[in-house]
Amino acid sequence: MHTKANNTKKIIISLAALLAVALVFFCVYHFTKKAPVAGAKTISVEVVHGDGSRKTFEYHTDREYLGEVLKDEELVDGRGKKALSVAVEELNQGKIKILGGE
Repeated sequence: MHTKANNTKKIIISLAALLAVALVFFCVYHFTKKAPVAGAKTISVEVVHGDGSRKTFEYHTDREYLGEVLKDEELVDGRGKKALSVAVEELNQGKIKILGGE
């Protein structure tokens, strides 16, 4: 009987420890994430086609998140599906380079 009680106690302690670790990770994420920047901004998107040709698109917006701009410009739809198959190669201080556009 003691073994069963000890096993139950170990399981409860393990679950409590797991919950505590998850709570710590959530708090660290929540308090260290960067806030969106409000105000006017310009987003330049360079599309590199399979044949190596390039085309640059420029968007002017007051939106806080890139996802909102992509939806506004109908590059992705509101359900999260891609209207354009792209892979982000680099994101650096307001410049984004996208590979694979058709």
